Order: sequence, then C-alpha cells, then structure tokens
Amino acid sequence: MYKLLCCILLLAGLAPAYAQQSLTADESVTDWKIQKQYTLSVAERMPATLYDYKPNPTEMTFGEQLVHIAAVNYGWLARITATPSRFKKPQHADKESTIRLLNESFDYVIDVIPKITPQQMDKMITNTGWPSRTECNGRQMLLNLLVHTVHHRAQCEVYMRTKNIAPPRYRF
Repeated sequence: MYKLLCCILLLAGLAPAYAQQSLTADESVTDWKIQKQYTLSVAERMPATLYDYKPNPTEMTFGEQLVHIAAVNYGWLARITATPSRFKKPQHADKESTIRLLNESFDYVIDVIPKITPQQMDKMITNTGWPSRTECNGRQMLLNLLVHTVHHRAQCEVYMRTKNIAPPRYRF
C-alpha cells in the first residue's frame, strides 16, 4: 500500500513537468500499452463474484471503477479530437463485459494518440469538469487521462486488498 501511495504521489509531483514536455506518439503509445496490460491484469485477478463489491456505500463497485476508466478513456479523447465519444455503457459491470470494454477503450487510446495533431494538443478545452481547472489544453488533458487511469486502478487494488487478494506487481 505504501509503495502504491508513493507511486501516485510521484506521478502527481511529476505531472506539471511531464505536461510541459512533448512526448513522441511512440513514447505515449508505449506508456498506454503498459497501462492497458497492467489494468487488465488487475481486472483479471479479481474474481467475477466480487465485481459488485465496494468497501462502503459511497464508493463505486469494483466493476464500476473499471467501467469508469473506459468511459473517460473514450470521453476525454473525444474532447481532445473534437469527435463524438464511442463509449456505450454496459448494462452490468460484470467481469466479462467490463474486461471487454476496458480492452476496447485502451485499444482506442493506443490507436488515437498517434493521430492527435499538434493543433489538437495546443487547443484549449473549456468546461473540464475539474474543480481546480476550468480550462486546459489537449496535452494536459492527455496527461490527466493517464493519471485518472492510475487513480481508479489504485482504488481497485485497494478493493482487492480488503478481500485479501494481492494485486499484480506494479509496472510502468
């Protein structure tokens, strides 16, 4: 748990510097392929019977956390590229449907990132829905998309630990 918290804090601390750099599409795609692999391994490790589990009533279920990752993958890339979101919410956040949706959403991110133009990266996006920022550029939104994935996946790992299930070893 301590290592996970340290990783999240490190990412948050590096976020401003990371956002100022221009990563190549290849570098970003490599990062997202790793995110896909790790997130899917977390999803696979949790038993199907626990996809409805949440540690308290105010939280999303394990499955809903993962569906939320997929929804935001589609939604924020749609905002960066000014295209309609392809997200279709599943009727249930069961293991099979959720893993399929996650897989497709990560494939979408990996496919779209190399196609994002410099103009789309620089364009200001308003009404972000974030309380600390009402406007950001595509590069900042793409960085936050990565941080968002880590944030919700980490919540899933905590859910697993509350059920005495060890999450997969962290990788990036």
